[in-house]
Amino acid sequence: MSDETMQEGTDDELVHAYLAGHQQAFEELYRRHAKKLLTFLAGEVGRTWAEDLCQETFSRLLTSLHRYDPRGHFAAYLFRIARNLARDKQRQVVHTTPLEKAEWLLSTLTLDHELDRTWLLNALKNLTKEQKQVVLMHEYLGMTFAEISNTFQRPLGTVLSQMNRALGAMRRQLVLAPEM
Repeated sequence: MSDETMQEGTDDELVHAYLAGHQQAFEELYRRHAKKLLTFLAGEVGRTWAEDLCQETFSRLLTSLHRYDPRGHFAAYLFRIARNLARDKQRQVVHTTPLEKAEWLLSTLTLDHELDRTWLLNALKNLTKEQKQVVLMHEYLGMTFAEISNTFQRPLGTVLSQMNRALGAMRRQLVLAPEM
């Protein structure tokens, strides 16, 4: 598999190529997903642990890739490994407050227009953990609702409902916000 073919290949094709002995295929998977995974993990466990858990996620991926069933859900498989590691870490460590995590996550984003970060942080503060996860993963990590559903092993309808409720709560917060 050539470098150009790898850049154009699907994640499932890259998994197959890696399992066939092409190390560059795994490097391409890492290049595609590491930044989003790091952002996700920072939101889950804070910046301090995110880099370590990102590396651990890819390490675990290497040892479990032979069990992966290639059906176009690679990102969900990868994020599920990360989520499980994050849960383990949360059980071990007293972590930073969710607001601090959200603030760091927002500082890493490149936005097309300037948002009022104070309003957004307040709006996120009023959401449930599940709603925050769906909003941040969909709007800022660019994951589809199906990928989020697979990542958290929640029914798609539940994920869509959480997004709908989160947007409703954020709209109410916007209506209550003072004029800028």
